[in-house]
Amino acid sequence: KWETVEEGSLREVEEECGVKVRIIEKIDETWHTYHRKKKLHLKKTHWYLMECLDDSKMAPQIEEDIDLVEWKTKSEVDKILKLTYKNIRKVIKNYYESL
Repeated sequence: KWETVEEGSLREVEEECGVKVRIIEKIDETWHTYHRKKKLHLKKTHWYLMECLDDSKMAPQIEEDIDLVEWKTKSEVDKILKLTYKNIRKVIKNYYESL
């Protein structure tokens, strides 16, 4: 509640991945639904291009059901995209098109 979207994004990356980053620029926004406590929720997600400042404590936040955190090359990302959610493919596509 008391932080900007950018501040929240930086905090979430650090909490969920153990990586300190800085925002370079905004890439996109997406919407998705999820269930919690037998209720359907609608969530807006802001996506940013970020620079890694420190990944020495990189680790998944198990409490958030994150199993693995690792760096990938562009070709590895391209292969993984075929197996991920459509809205995430859209974010990456928009990023590639902006280059």
